[in-house]
Amino acid sequence: METPPKQNIRLRKREIVIIAFGMLLVVGALAWAIDVVQNKRVLPENKSPKTATDSATPYCQGGVVYQNKKQGYQLCLRSVEEIKDTSKAQNGTSLTLELKSVFVATQSAKQATASASAVSIEVAPPALVQVSSNLDIVKTQSLKVAGTEAEKAVYNTPKKPGFRTEVVSLTKFKRHFSFKFTSEIKNFATDSSFLQALLDNLRFLEGTSDPPWSSSGMFIVETPWTGDTIANPVTIRGQGEVFEAVINLRIKDKDGNILISTTTKTAVGQELSNFSKTVKYKKPSTKQGSIEIFTISAKDGKEQNKIVIPVIFKTGK
Repeated sequence: METPPKQNIRLRKREIVIIAFGMLLVVGALAWAIDVVQNKRVLPENKSPKTATDSATPYCQGGVVYQNKKQGYQLCLRSVEEIKDTSKAQNGTSLTLELKSVFVATQSAKQATASASAVSIEVAPPALVQVSSNLDIVKTQSLKVAGTEAEKAVYNTPKKPGFRTEVVSLTKFKRHFSFKFTSEIKNFATDSSFLQALLDNLRFLEGTSDPPWSSSGMFIVETPWTGDTIANPVTIRGQGEVFEAVINLRIKDKDGNILISTTTKTAVGQELSNFSKTVKYKKPSTKQGSIEIFTISAKDGKEQNKIVIPVIFKTGK
């Protein structure tokens, strides 16, 4: 049986071990906290809207960054409930930003709730953009958006008394961008302030690839998009305005090997109309390749009006 002094020594040793272990935990916690502060780390958090891709950045304090890489821009979103891609091929050419109830500052420094239910963003070939001459224009203005020359137009909404529409348009990366909303006249100033705040936080992404459109607007490919990964078979879909409605399609790998060469037709000749064809192609020898769309000259048989869409071939397991 141990004597009391020996029991006391054992107890003191245990107390020393426990105290030392506790101090190690405290030191570790302090080191982690210092690391967090120095490196500005943040814990993961739920993002809103669900389609946002990045957490808040220095230019977007209190918001969420949404990037549309296919169309080459990003936005800082603070009051958007949901982003709906309504383009046919889900390539971001037609987006609707559904607004939630949010307070935005007006010119009079008061607070008011945005009343417009949505802001639309449309991306289209510049050659096909037409402005109606029948609009009841209230105001036009030249301005700069993200360092790019832009035009603003405000007009009374056709067939909708008491409502006005504002559209800000610009051309960038061989694309025509339109930012648009419609609201009641009594709430128009507030909603216009919201759109301006959205545009103030617009950023274009350098290095954006050209869209799969011809500069003349003769071909507008909806899918595949530039840089897409394609399956085998692949569906090539879009619009064309060509003589006798005939369109030539060709798929090549990066080494120049022709994997398929075929034709398709638009719905109507010499008028912009839809085309779509699903084609199966030979096994490529490279991971990268391209889809070529063109017409043949009736005069000399040469290829013309060609557009080349870089793609990636989907590899099997």
